[in-house]
Amino acid sequence: MRLFLRTPLLVAGLAPLALAGAVAGPAAGASADTACTAWNGAQPVNPEPITQLDGVAVVSSCDVWAVGSSLPTSSSPPQALFEHWTGSSWTRVNSTVFAFLNDVSAASASDIWAVGSGPGTMIVHYDGTGWTQTPSPHSDDGSLLFTVDARTANDAWAGGFINEAGGQGLMLHWDGTNWTTSDLPPTVDIGGTKIFSVSADSATDAWALAQLTTGNSAFVHWDGSQWTASTVTGPHSAYLNSVTALSPTNAWAVGRFTSGLEKQTLIEHWDGTSWNVVPSPNPGGTGQDNELMDVTATSASDIWATGSYITSSTTATAFALHWDGTAWTTVTLPGSGIQSTDANHESISATAAGQAWVAGWGGLHGSGPTPFAMPVPVVPDVTGQQAGAASSTVTAAGLTGTQIQTTGCPPSAFGEVVNQNPFPGHLLTLGQAVTLTVCAALVTVPDVTGDDDASARNAITSAGLRVGTVTLTPDCTNPRGTVLSQSPDGGTKVQSGSSVSLNEATRSGRATHQIAPRFCTQ
Repeated sequence: MRLFLRTPLLVAGLAPLALAGAVAGPAAGASADTACTAWNGAQPVNPEPITQLDGVAVVSSCDVWAVGSSLPTSSSPPQALFEHWTGSSWTRVNSTVFAFLNDVSAASASDIWAVGSGPGTMIVHYDGTGWTQTPSPHSDDGSLLFTVDARTANDAWAGGFINEAGGQGLMLHWDGTNWTTSDLPPTVDIGGTKIFSVSADSATDAWALAQLTTGNSAFVHWDGSQWTASTVTGPHSAYLNSVTALSPTNAWAVGRFTSGLEKQTLIEHWDGTSWNVVPSPNPGGTGQDNELMDVTATSASDIWATGSYITSSTTATAFALHWDGTAWTTVTLPGSGIQSTDANHESISATAAGQAWVAGWGGLHGSGPTPFAMPVPVVPDVTGQQAGAASSTVTAAGLTGTQIQTTGCPPSAFGEVVNQNPFPGHLLTLGQAVTLTVCAALVTVPDVTGDDDASARNAITSAGLRVGTVTLTPDCTNPRGTVLSQSPDGGTKVQSGSSVSLNEATRSGRATHQIAPRFCTQ
């Protein structure tokens, strides 16, 4: 479900390479999901100067696989890269397979498929203990696979193109025993056509995306017996990169279209009858190139997409979008450095409702491919930020900020977040609350001398302060309740929530301070 540029980026024009051997892997032994509630920023192992990740598959928050390729130099043979997240760190699985890996999909913790290209199509399988190559059609003729979707142990699809006579679309199916070729309709079974993405929600309902020789995309649908093709609706320049199927009446596809000179995000939805364009954000603005690379879903109200926007010749800023059943919104990714400012976000896979992992490679315009992977959403570190900025940061991360105030802070910390719960790096689901403890800010005490009691109280509470002790002083000049003095004085800077004491007039009665009683004569 990724862009075609990923394979030739590493080694353009590389000849088919011999398979050196099988792939060893760790036994499945991830810790309990309850222990995998935080992300410490750890990144996949970067074994070579040129390393990229092109696919990610999430089994659970403690069990994530990412695949790609690594090379010592641009002229070296590519080595298949397998990276495994077990809840606290990434481990590289030693590989002796010379191949590009473009995608990975998990039916279960012990049933995972990865596809790509070596001498021809490359398909490897993880059974819970190790990765092994599986025989596949066109494995020695330079053909490539770009996408895989593993639905069950006996139902998986893989797509790419055959390296014959200019290339033509290729679709393979796994029936639990063998990978076999599945015939495509004539409109996509022609020279130059490539299958970029495939997704199935049942044995009788699957969608794929084909890149045509015209540069546009086409939908291809499986009904349980055959594939049929249809044109992409929407803008004439529509180009779709990824599709995900949830049911016969619910599927999504993402990519881009050209508006003027700039590319804009494009999202289309299948409702059981037709594909229709759904409004989508362009985080980089309409004056920048915005593109979506991949889409995944756990339910009709929990759909994720990832992509980036280019603001200059050296900057590509990553982002994620989320559909909650009503609208698409932008979610900030937790990466830093080239992970977020010069990156190609190739793949996204959902962990559970409201959670996902994104993988790809940074150094798109500069230092060369460097792998990265990150969960979303992650609680951001906002300690030390002003309360307003901290709330905005939390909201941008797809979470909700709730503020509580504390006093007794040094003046330098007034208005700042001094604590947060959960802690930075904690994994939450979209919309969950982060409690921000804010050092009460300084406010100006209003001058209420001469005001009546009700007006004084209103001014004090409106300023974020509270009324303290009220004393009464016999006074025959001012109306009862008039504020004669206050403490602190008006204009004084105090912490929000502090008390203001009042001294008010009373026209008769005993004074509250120790003086002889005095009565007004009028």
